[in-house]
Amino acid sequence: MSDLTDLYQEIILEHNRSPRNFRELPEANRRANGHNPLCGDRVALALAVQDEAIRDVAFQGSGCAISTASASLLTEAVRGLPLDEAKALSAAFCDRVTGVLGADSERDLGKLEALVGVREFPMRVKCATLPWRALEAAIASGLYWGILGTVKILAQQYSAVAGHEPEVFLTGGDAPYFAEGLREHLGSLRHLPGLILSGIALVMAESLVVHAGKS
Repeated sequence: MSDLTDLYQEIILEHNRSPRNFRELPEANRRANGHNPLCGDRVALALAVQDEAIRDVAFQGSGCAISTASASLLTEAVRGLPLDEAKALSAAFCDRVTGVLGADSERDLGKLEALVGVREFPMRVKCATLPWRALEAAIASGLYWGILGTVKILAQQYSAVAGHEPEVFLTGGDAPYFAEGLREHLGSLRHLPGLILSGIALVMAESLVVHAGKS
């Protein structure tokens, strides 16, 4: 058991020292941010989803060794998985780490087993599960990004009709500026549909944030 514990500790330390897929992912179409205010961990997870499967995944952020290693191991584990399988893996991992007996609690987690031992340290459980909660939120963010993409297309169409060049490449962070531009150009109640769309953009502007209140 001592040898196995040493191996698990080495996996965690190695993934903290050299995290996999710690980079930007410009082609991502699903995103979510996670924040653990108790420990200060922050993770921004990005997925490139195609045909209901995760074709690529990356993360950025800062945090403790457990949080960073968990995010790094996550990216290796879910790349190439169908979304349903990624969600099932997340549920199994979080159940094991939190000590909950779920339907997949006996699932073989491979290298992820290295993190299961943190359940003996309640203050560290949230560090380990934070990237996985962000994964669940990112998978669920398909509708969010779909709406923003639709607004972008409509903005381009409006710009073409109005005779000025579209200058906006819409992301979650850009949405407030885009919405402000819509209000400036439309301005009149006869353009009520456009104003409604700008309101949607404002409401959707905040990135999906996962707080560590949920382990």
